[in-house]
Amino acid sequence: MENSEIVKVIEESIAKFQGNVPDIQREIYREVMLLVKDLEIKDGFLKNSVSNIKKINSLKKKLEKIILSDEYKASAKDFIKTFDAVSKLNNQYFKSLETKFTPPKVLDAIKMQSVGSAVESLTEAGINQGVTKPIFEILRTNITTGGSIADMQDILTKFINKSDASVGVLERYTSQITTDAINQYNAIYNETVAMDLGWDWFEYVGSNIDTTRTFCIACTKKRYIHRKEFPKVIAGDFAEFKDLNGEIYEKTGLPQGMIEGTNESNFPTYRGGYNCGHQMYPVPPLNVPKSIRNKFK
Repeated sequence: MENSEIVKVIEESIAKFQGNVPDIQREIYREVMLLVKDLEIKDGFLKNSVSNIKKINSLKKKLEKIILSDEYKASAKDFIKTFDAVSKLNNQYFKSLETKFTPPKVLDAIKMQSVGSAVESLTEAGINQGVTKPIFEILRTNITTGGSIADMQDILTKFINKSDASVGVLERYTSQITTDAINQYNAIYNETVAMDLGWDWFEYVGSNIDTTRTFCIACTKKRYIHRKEFPKVIAGDFAEFKDLNGEIYEKTGLPQGMIEGTNESNFPTYRGGYNCGHQMYPVPPLNVPKSIRNKFK
């Protein structure tokens, strides 16, 4: 069995969940614009009035109802099933490489924690924090400061809607949550098994798309990474990254896009950073081309 099959299942589950998100996002925008038209205005500026504050206070519940529809909840429930599917496929993958492989018991606890975190982020608490609250704050700030209605409409349009320059707020939020949740679970699973089996070689795999970071392009080109290479790789000190003129973010000392605090211990989990759809699959030494193994020695 190939690890590419598992990566494909992960990518398809994320894409499937995101399928209905643009429609929900458009409905959010419509509801917000209806509310904006009903606000008290004077000479093109918002009034800091009790009436306006009451109107925006009622918006949170409306938006949550739009987002957390039965269809959305069904999509979230379907996405959560991917954790079981990935676990099963990983067991098959490692069994195909090591006949005596038995999943470490700690993996059940890891899955339970990962699923719980994903559910929380995709339902009420997470949606409120990541989507409805930021919209509410834009409205509240502009009302209490007597902001321009035209300026606020422009801000809301850019923030909520998808454009040529960026995706909308709900797409952006759910994409990061689903991508990070399932990929980081898979990555933790892989690292746990690698440590259990004593494997130190990893294969960096996944699809490269328009938004793929230079670091991930370089790692997929390098493909095989030994654990002892982690310090140099996360510092961007390897040929493939340098050939692509990869940049180091001064604040973190890491390649652009990588999560602050990434180190040789958590690199297999964090990989290229937030929204990274690549994986580092542990492989036995014999699966690594001899020329690479010899060069590493």
